[in-house]
Amino acid sequence: MKLTMADIKRNNKEAGYHFFDKDTMKFFNSRIETGLYKDNTFITSERYDYNSSREYTIRRAVDGGVKIQTIGLGRFKTLEDAKIGRKKLQLNREG
Repeated sequence: MKLTMADIKRNNKEAGYHFFDKDTMKFFNSRIETGLYKDNTFITSERYDYNSSREYTIRRAVDGGVKIQTIGLGRFKTLEDAKIGRKKLQLNREG
């Protein structure tokens, strides 16, 4: 069954996690930057204070979105770099 971002948000919340809660997102000044890719990855950005730049992170929903795996927290400086990194990660997993 293909999951949607709405499925993952719901499943995460129903399991008692708070990754997508409004207060959690606000605390980390976090944004969901992409939709959900076929491999259940997506990209978020965080800005830890108002003097710093946004940093981009690849995330993976596991167990139907119950848990969110972080891949390289703040590792990417631009959304485009994160998209390229996600693509490389996907290629490495395939072959």
